[in-house]
Amino acid sequence: MLSTRVELGESGTTGDEYLFHAEMITRSLCIMMLDYIIFVCYLYISYIGATHLFFCEIFRIGRDQKKEQAMRQAGEVTEVGTIISEKRVFDDPFFSVVSRVVQTSNGIAREPQLLWDRMGKSFAIAVVTDEEGRYVLVKEAKYGQMQFMISAPTGGVKKNETPLAAAAREFLAETGYVAESWEMLFIGKPIFDFGDKTDGGGHYICVAKNARQTDVPSNADQSVVLASRSEFFGHAISGWMPAMSIAAISLAMEYAQ
Repeated sequence: MLSTRVELGESGTTGDEYLFHAEMITRSLCIMMLDYIIFVCYLYISYIGATHLFFCEIFRIGRDQKKEQAMRQAGEVTEVGTIISEKRVFDDPFFSVVSRVVQTSNGIAREPQLLWDRMGKSFAIAVVTDEEGRYVLVKEAKYGQMQFMISAPTGGVKKNETPLAAAAREFLAETGYVAESWEMLFIGKPIFDFGDKTDGGGHYICVAKNARQTDVPSNADQSVVLASRSEFFGHAISGWMPAMSIAAISLAMEYAQ
């Protein structure tokens, strides 16, 4: 502020008063600008929130429709019996459980069967050997057993993806290796784990050879284990290997003979 009063014309208005009015106008403009920025931010956040909710609802509707399509219909006749009823009793994007009541071929209605509904998903297991004939396996934490386990690289088959392509993709991601001469065993027929407790979820066994390292595993918690035939059996009976990997590698060994 000016410390001297300067007379401006007959009105008697001083320089201090002009500065005071200018300061008040500036403050008012700043407050108005701040209010405007807050209002615009509110509109933007509301738009983002509404858009997010919209797409989440679209995703939920699509997921629910897919789940309903995956469920079997009452009255469906199969070689082991007729489905009397089926309902979803636990709904989660990664773990969905249905309760199924089946009437056997001799007319007996069994107690409700609780099944993990895989919703039409399938998986590919990569059974691969390196240039020295050793199996390229992956060691990773399994949080159901709360221990590290050794298994053949396995992953889901994506939409419009072949099991062979899925096996090669998962193999590279989990081990950092690439391989040659990919083949699928059993003319593309899958094998199933827990056939009494799951619906769907077939695993395709894909084999390859001459694997060589070109990268590192994409997950820092995974590490590569190279195992000879005898070392594989050692891992299998140690309790450190899932049954599906044991079955896949054993079948691949038989196929290779």
